[in-house]
Amino acid sequence: MLRQKEIINDWAWDVLIVLDACRFDFFEKHALPVLPKGELYKAWSEGSCTPEWFLKTFTRDYYDWVYVSGNPFISSYPVKVEGLDFADKVYAGGRFYKVVNAHDIGWSKVNNVYTVKPSVVTSLARVTLKTIRGKRIIVHYLQPHAPYVFIPQLRRYWKADKTKMCINLWDALRKKEVDVNLVIEGYKRNLLWVLGYVRKLLEDTRGKRVIITSDHGEAFGEWFTFNHPPGAKVPVLREVPVYVIQP
Repeated sequence: MLRQKEIINDWAWDVLIVLDACRFDFFEKHALPVLPKGELYKAWSEGSCTPEWFLKTFTRDYYDWVYVSGNPFISSYPVKVEGLDFADKVYAGGRFYKVVNAHDIGWSKVNNVYTVKPSVVTSLARVTLKTIRGKRIIVHYLQPHAPYVFIPQLRRYWKADKTKMCINLWDALRKKEVDVNLVIEGYKRNLLWVLGYVRKLLEDTRGKRVIITSDHGEAFGEWFTFNHPPGAKVPVLREVPVYVIQP
């Protein structure tokens, strides 16, 4: 199987779009019908959660790359996240030409739940494409990662503080207090939500080689695993899509 780290570091591309926690099977089913024609590959991710993936994938300095981040783990400043001891080691600010903290600007309520709006990530990415020339650009969306803002029954599980892990939903799912089909539906709707904005962003990438991928997947009980705990080798967490759109 292809190694995603090698693809990101060694393949030729202009724009890399990261869909957070996007499973290969859901991408194949829901993304391919709405995206421009491209080539789909399956690759092995270096991590099963964002901090692990980032630390093991980006292992040098990237002074000719710009990182537009909708994920609070990846910032221009060190981040301490409750529940992950190594998360404060993730510091992107000194590794890239520029890190755009889209998660700070886009952090707001949707259906009374705080999340990072894909519309804001897209707007900042489009500005970056127009104003910064000669650099590779990474655009990291938070979705389809939770919270699942379109399912009313699930909204009560999310905290307003983006630096705390929201584990209540996964505990409830593990105990079968929540219908797994509701969670999967929330995940799917998040994916369709972000894909609408990815399509808008692709309008500004004509003539560029674009790769759409994911940092890791999501588990809904496969191999007795829920969410995406660090260090997990479950295939649905490590097998990620790599979709190449040629100029």
